[in-house]
Amino acid sequence: MKASAPAPRPTVAGAFRGAARLTTVLAGAALAELVVAALAWRTGLWHYGTSLMLMQWCATTALAGVAAGTIAFFGRQRLSAALGSATLLSLLACVLLFYMASHDLVAAQLGLHDISTDTESPPRFVALLPRRAAANSFPPRYPGPRAAELQKAAYPDLAPLHIERPPEQAFALALAAAERMPRWAIAANEPATGRIEATARSRWLGFKSDIVVRVAAEGAGSRVDVRAVSRLRFGDFGINAERIRLYLAAVREAAE
Repeated sequence: MKASAPAPRPTVAGAFRGAARLTTVLAGAALAELVVAALAWRTGLWHYGTSLMLMQWCATTALAGVAAGTIAFFGRQRLSAALGSATLLSLLACVLLFYMASHDLVAAQLGLHDISTDTESPPRFVALLPRRAAANSFPPRYPGPRAAELQKAAYPDLAPLHIERPPEQAFALALAAAERMPRWAIAANEPATGRIEATARSRWLGFKSDIVVRVAAEGAGSRVDVRAVSRLRFGDFGINAERIRLYLAAVREAAE
């Protein structure tokens, strides 16, 4: 009777090749998870909470891909074509992780969603109230002193913009800047009251925030306040604060 051949023994080179293949699979899966999370939410396929959960899976998958890619990298003397694939996809996984971590995690933990340059008398929404009600969003009233304290701790740089222009000119500059902001849709502009309202979408998942700008006389010049509020019931990951910064910078540049 002919003896059966012994099973091949695993080798170090084989382990490195396996890690390279695993990196390819994990990086591809992480990318697919991110794309599906975005498209499904934007097309209304499911609730935004499902997309957020899928993005968390994406981060975990990408982290596993980085670990597998690191193992494959240490076998560079024993790999050829597989090394290039593993290294490239490990970099892709790192990019995905950076995307997930690039938001303000402190603000997310605090649950900040209503950001204003004037926390004592925040600008008020008018035109967008029906849309917020239809979306079952946060109530339009400002959360109160506690939210103001949290905002000051998270974003101490946010403050009103003072312009040495009369309110009419300042309003025109503010409106022109709002119209130039990417992914902003103007919902109302009232020069008589100095109020501008707009809805902004995030770049990737398309989460909406409502924005109200108030231009008021201040001495011989004007004061511009901005308030940005998420429509969804969770922290805004720092996006609204960044929107306010970019908008005020655009107005300031136009006024100079």
